[in-house]
Amino acid sequence: MVYKTLFNMNLLHAYFLDRGVKKFHAIDPADELSTEEKQDAEKNYEIKEFLQVRPNKKTKEIAKNYKLLIRNHNKGIRVLASTLKVATKDGIETLERYSPIMELSDDLVLTFYIKATDNFFGNYTDCIDKREHQLYYLSNISSSANNVFDATSAIEIWDSFLISTKETRRLLYELEKESEFVSTAPKRVSIADIDSDEIDAIEAKVTAKTVLNEEEQEVFDALNQSVTMLKNSKIIGVIQLKISGDNSTEFTEILNTEDESTGLFDLPKQCLLSEEIDFKVYLENKKTFWRYNQNSENQIMVTNDEQPLTKNGRVDISKTDVTPQPSATFFFPNPTIQSISKESENYYSEIFI
Repeated sequence: MVYKTLFNMNLLHAYFLDRGVKKFHAIDPADELSTEEKQDAEKNYEIKEFLQVRPNKKTKEIAKNYKLLIRNHNKGIRVLASTLKVATKDGIETLERYSPIMELSDDLVLTFYIKATDNFFGNYTDCIDKREHQLYYLSNISSSANNVFDATSAIEIWDSFLISTKETRRLLYELEKESEFVSTAPKRVSIADIDSDEIDAIEAKVTAKTVLNEEEQEVFDALNQSVTMLKNSKIIGVIQLKISGDNSTEFTEILNTEDESTGLFDLPKQCLLSEEIDFKVYLENKKTFWRYNQNSENQIMVTNDEQPLTKNGRVDISKTDVTPQPSATFFFPNPTIQSISKESENYYSEIFI
């Protein structure tokens, strides 16, 4: 028996991996770190500094029943299956493959919650405001967001997985049906007991901007309350992966393997894919206007453009980059993540010099 990787989920955050204006992942290669610089950045990268990825209760039960291991690593999580080595044919060549000891059903779904553990996470992450009733949904199950399986050969951007408020309410309904994040506060409506078709009818009326009756409004409010409670617990996203996804992408395949009693390659078995599935999702760092407060001169200077917040490296600011321009030469320090304010639609990092 040997444990082999079913999939890796890597959450890469620009705030920790970028070096000033040089990016770990960029559209323009000229703006991107070199391979050596990326390797150096990854050495000190620890997702546990700001995020926690953990399975829900049902997934823990699935892991136990199907002999799966769920392991955290410095970039995210890894799920491994208990397998036996088997032999299969590719033309005239005999190849080693790995077959799960417990066959994984195509309908098997693994669910994980992504929780922000750093109180300043929203200050340095380009993500939707925690007060909005939306979640990020990393999944191979159809939604309005991109399919996470498109990320197998490239890095996908976190914002691609933001689902609508309607889909967020539906997701929370399904989670409450699994007894996850059930409200302990008194509620006149238990959404887990509501019929799915009733929720669809309510959402249709909301989309059409039709007034809900009193009973429908109670259900709708209960759905929104559940989303609020989840986000108040610092959950920002859900990973939900199906063994056989909606995008014709699968974790396993059926191969003809060797029947040791006959030596013939005519024994169909479920096998893991020959190459590990390795998802990479990139969380962008927040950009802010940098506001320099020079108290001694009673002067405030603001950068002309938004600048990226990064833990490592430095963004060089010259006097021509701010308004008003100072007459003397200044050293413009980079801001911390603690002092950020929002005015209208703009974010400002406050720096006192």
